Order: sequence, then structure tokens, then C-alpha cells
Amino acid sequence: MNATAVESATKDITRALLDLVRDVRTEIQDNGEFLLVRLEKESAGTAREVEQMIKTAASILERHVPPRLGDYAWMVNIEYRGALLDSDVGGKLGSDSD
Repeated sequence: MNATAVESATKDITRALLDLVRDVRTEIQDNGEFLLVRLEKESAGTAREVEQMIKTAASILERHVPPRLGDYAWMVNIEYRGALLDSDVGGKLGSDSD
């Protein structure tokens, strides 16, 4: 995983979700092949807001993080006060991907 791509994705997510997110943390895992993005919400908000945050972050990650063959390349978690509200994975290549 390219550190520049991770940095660009983090900046774009932060900018896109500026009013909704208190903190954006990233962690490169799986020998540099997988990116975990944790977004800490500013307030509890609504389920629709969380869904929109996931869609926005996923769209940005799809542009910056190269897909992997047979396995996911990234995961985004939406959290509030330490509780996981929702998550999504993406960046998987292969015949069994959705």
C-alpha cells in the first residue's frame, strides 16, 4: 500500500466529512495490503447520516486504494464514543466479489 495514497485518502475523507467527523485514523494492516479507516463522529447523529458517511468514505477509498485480488483492500468504521455504529469493506477483485 502506497503511503501517499493513504495520506491523500485521509485528507479527502477529512475534507469531505469535516462537519461530521471529530477524528480520522488509519492503520495499514495485512503486510501493507489492507487499510483500516476509523472515523470518530462528532455527534451521535442519525442512521441516514452514518450511511452517507460510509458512502462518502467508500467512494474516496475506491479512488485512492488499489483493489486486491480475492481479498478486501480497505475497511471503514464509523464510531461514536468508542462504539461501532457501522462499517463497510471494499476493494476486492475476483469472481466472488459483489
